[in-house]
Formats: sequence, C-alpha cells, structure tokens
Amino acid sequence: MAVLDSSHNILAFRPQNVMFSFVVGLLLMTFGMYGQVSGSLPHDNPYWLSRHKDWTSSPVSALTWGLP
Repeated sequence: MAVLDSSHNILAFRPQNVMFSFVVGLLLMTFGMYGQVSGSLPHDNPYWLSRHKDWTSSPVSALTWGLP
C-alpha cells in the first residue's frame, strides 16, 4: 500500500488489486489450514500423530484402543 503512488509500483497495483489479493490469500490460508488445526482429525492423520507422540511411542497406541 505504501508504494501505490510511487515509481516503485512495478506491478501497477491499485487499491482494488491489493484488497482482492489480501482476501484471496486469507481464504487460501484458512482453507489450507483447516485440516491441520481442526479438532476432529482421525487418529491415523499425520498431524494428529505429531501432536500426540505419547500415544504413538507406547507399545499399545491409541489406534489399537480405537479411541474416538
């Protein structure tokens, strides 16, 4: 936003382009992170396993017990 009215604006962005890019980037980030931070991940999901190392390091893991 600081370079919109200067010669450093090499992509010829206007305020509409900046807002559109911001909104689309925010949506992509939100949908991209949904599976990683949601609370209802299945227990065989790599993100769930990385957060619950104590379950995977024991001889009988959470997958064996069939926890919800």
